[in-house]
Parts: sequence; structure tokens; C-alpha cells
Amino acid sequence: MRNACLGLLLGLCLMAAMPAGAEDVLVNGCREEDDPHVRLAYCTKLIESGKSVEEAKAWASIARGDAYLDDEQYEQAIDNYNEAIRLRPGDAEAWNDRGIAYAYSGETDKAITDYDTAIRLDPQDALAFNNRGWAYRRKGKYDQALQDLNMAIRLEPDYARAYLNRASVYTETSRYEKALVDYTAALKLRPDSPTYLNAHCWGLLGVHRAREALPECSRSLSLRPDSADTLDSRGYAYLQLGDLPAAIADFTHALKLDPKMVSSLYGRAVAKERAGDKAGAERDYAAALKLDSDIKAEMVAQNVLP
Repeated sequence: MRNACLGLLLGLCLMAAMPAGAEDVLVNGCREEDDPHVRLAYCTKLIESGKSVEEAKAWASIARGDAYLDDEQYEQAIDNYNEAIRLRPGDAEAWNDRGIAYAYSGETDKAITDYDTAIRLDPQDALAFNNRGWAYRRKGKYDQALQDLNMAIRLEPDYARAYLNRASVYTETSRYEKALVDYTAALKLRPDSPTYLNAHCWGLLGVHRAREALPECSRSLSLRPDSADTLDSRGYAYLQLGDLPAAIADFTHALKLDPKMVSSLYGRAVAKERAGDKAGAERDYAAALKLDSDIKAEMVAQNVLP
């Protein structure tokens, strides 16, 4: 018999080698392993061990659901959250996490219903308010989204993601200066995050401060060079500054990383049209509209076009 473990089997082999009664190893693996596949193995073994009380099984079901969620296996995640809720219907975390899985599955109404329950069970849960606010934003219910995001920030003033989400709502409702205030607040809380640097770059572009935005995007790219989102943002910075070759280069690079990056297709079309490449612009406009028939209105709403 081979004495080696590879990939997912690593967690199973580790557990097979454990002495009886080593449940703490299972708990630690289920809770702390970075690799979701290994974490799944530990959580499954813990649940199936028969040693855990109902409360521990509920917790392990949440942890296994989280591992499936990290691995983008949303149906399996929901199944595990269902089990956790069956075992502990008063656990706000289980309801909130199932709401996240529903949101990622595109079932926004179900997500909101679960967030409602999580908030009823724990009215001080800033995460649930943030998540419900983002769900309302996806449905275009901006007033309700702002109410929830305001509450999330009131409950947890250092909640960077809530500032980022509120900034998105402000952008989509044409309140660009307010959006920039929130993007700036988020970046102060996460100054070395490529995600927050890129978001702040985008916020600056929304008020047409491209010269300030450009170094923010470039710094973000220095931390995460293969980010299609940030290349897209920097492309719009170059577009606002009139550096059309640089804009086209960034949009093209973004599209190589993500061929369905519709904002890059649209931005490159604008840049090509301004550079006199009519045929190239028409091809990119057509490709962008095929992916998203509302892309022109969406980019106008973002206020990043020159």
C-alpha cells in the first residue's frame, strides 16, 4: 500500500492516521485549514464520527458549508446550512451563511429572507445588515440598501466592506462625491489591499480625477498584476487622460485575462473610435452589446467615460 497522500486525500490520510479520541484534531482541521477541499474532509469526518453532540454537529455543518461556499459549490453549501438550521434553528450565523450561498446562486429573494431571519435572531449583526444591503442593491432597491449599509457601519464603524458596498450604491445613484468619500474611508481601513486601492481608483474616476486615480490603479496592479478588474480601471484612467494607446493596451490585457469583461470591450471600443479605428471600434461595440445590451447606459451611469 502506498504511504503517500495527494490533494484531497491528504486530509483523509491524516485523519486515518489519528488515534481514537483525537476529535480536537478534526475540530481544528474543520475550523482552520486554508484549503477548502482539506477542510471539507475534516468537517465530514467530524460530522460522521458520531462523537459530536448536536451543537457541535451544527457548527461542523456550518463549517463544511463554508468550505463548499469557498469552493463555489453552492448547492452543497446550502444543503449543509439546511442541516445546521435543522439542528439549531436559532443560530443566526447559519441563516446568514445560507443567505450568502443563495445570493451567489442568483436567488436574491431567498437570500434576503434568510438575512431577515439572521437579523431578527441577532439585531447587532453588522455582517447580516451588510449582506442584506448588498442584496437590495442587486434588486435596485437603493433606499433599503442604504438603510442596511448605514446600520452595518453604525454597528461596526471599521467595517471596510460596508463602506465599499455603500460607495457602489452611491455611484449607481449618481452621488459620485459621496461614493468617493466612502471609497476613501474603506482604503484608510485597508491601505495595502489591491481590491481597495482599485476601488478608490474607480471612485476617483467617477469624479474625473484621473491623474490621482492612475497611481492608485498602478499600485494595485503592483500587488496583484493579473487583475482584469484593475487593468479595466486603469484603462479608463488612461482613456480620461487621452492616452489612447495605453488605454487600449490595458483593456486588451484585461480581456486576455477575462474575455467576458464587458466594460473593457466597451472602453476599448471608445478608445479605438477616438483613435480613428472605426472598424475595430464597431467590432468591440458589437461584442460588448452581445454580452450586455445595457452596457452603454451602465458605463454612463458610472461616470467614468471621458
